[in-house]
Amino acid sequence: MDKDNKQNKIEKKEKKYSPIDSVLMFFLVLIVPYVFALPIYSMADEQTKMVLGYIIPQVAIIVSFILLSVYRKVNIKKANQINFKLNIWIVLVVLIIGVISIFGFSPLISLFDQIVASWGYKSPTSELNIPTVWSLLAKMIYIALLPAICEELAVRGIMTNGFKKYGNVIACTFSALLFAFMHQNLQQFIYQFFMGYMMAYIVLKTGSIVYTMILHFFNNATVLLTTYINQKNGIAETPIDLSNFWNIFLPILFAILAVGAIIGLLVLINILIKKQKAKKQSECASNDENVIVFDEQKNQNLQQSEQLEKFFKKPMSLEKLVVIVGIISAFLIWVLAIVQGFLI
Repeated sequence: MDKDNKQNKIEKKEKKYSPIDSVLMFFLVLIVPYVFALPIYSMADEQTKMVLGYIIPQVAIIVSFILLSVYRKVNIKKANQINFKLNIWIVLVVLIIGVISIFGFSPLISLFDQIVASWGYKSPTSELNIPTVWSLLAKMIYIALLPAICEELAVRGIMTNGFKKYGNVIACTFSALLFAFMHQNLQQFIYQFFMGYMMAYIVLKTGSIVYTMILHFFNNATVLLTTYINQKNGIAETPIDLSNFWNIFLPILFAILAVGAIIGLLVLINILIKKQKAKKQSECASNDENVIVFDEQKNQNLQQSEQLEKFFKKPMSLEKLVVIVGIISAFLIWVLAIVQGFLI
C-alpha cells in the first residue's frame, strides 16, 4: 500500500502535456512567427528579410514552447523526454535512417515538384543560394541546428507527448499530420507525414527526443551540404522527362524501398531498446520502484489497441472535440495555403 501511495503521489506531482496543448502548440507555431516578423520585416532589406525568414519562426516557436510549458507547469526535461543518455547503436541507426530518407525520397520529391509546377503551383519554399563556405556555416546554424531544436521541442516534444494519452498509434499519427500541415507544402506532404510519424515513433520508443534532434539536424545539414557542392561545381537540376515511364516509376520504387528499409531499421531500434530495458531490469531487480516503472513501460504496448478503440468509441468530450476540430482546422489551413500556391 505504501508503494502504491508513493507512486500515486509521484504521478500527481508530475504534470504532462494534454491533447489540447498539442493542438494549441500547432496554432502557436503558425500564428506567433507572423507576430514576431511584422515589426522587423518592415525595417529590413531583402537580404536581411531572407535570413530573418528562417530565424524568426524558430525564435517564435521556442518562445511559444517555453510560455506554454511554463503555463502548464510541466517539468520541461521529463515532459519532453529530453534525455541525453543515448545508445550509440541507436544513434548510428538513426543516422542511417537519415541517409536513406534523404536519398530515397529525393527523386520522388523532385518528380512531385515538377508535376505540381506544371499544374501552376508555386512552392512556398525559396531556393537556397550558398555561394561560400561561410554562407554554408551560417545556414547550418539557422536552417539546420535551430529547427532541429525548436521544431522538435514543439512537435515531438509537445504535440507527440500531448497525444500520448490516446496511445502511441494516435500520438504518432496526429503529430505527424500536424507536422505535415505545419509546413504547408503540397509536394512534400507524403514525405513530411512519413518522417513525422517515424520520428514520433522513435521518441516514444526510445524515451529521448535527442535522437530526432540529431536526425532532424543531419537531414537539413545534408541537404545544405549537397546544395553547396552542386552549386560550387555548377551542377544544376535537370528537368524530368515525364513522357518516359522509367522517370516516373523509378522514383516511386526508390521511395517504396526506402520506406521498407526504414521500417526494418525501426524494428532494429525496437530490438535494441528491448535489450537495453532487459539489461536495466536485471541491474535494478532489487529496486522495486524501477521494476514498477519498467513494468508500466512494458504494459503500455499491450494497451495500444485498447486505447485506440477507446478513442473512437468513447463518447465525445470537450477535449476530444477540441482535438478533432483542431486537426480539421489544420487541414483546412493547409488546403488554403495550397490554393494560394496555385493563385500566386
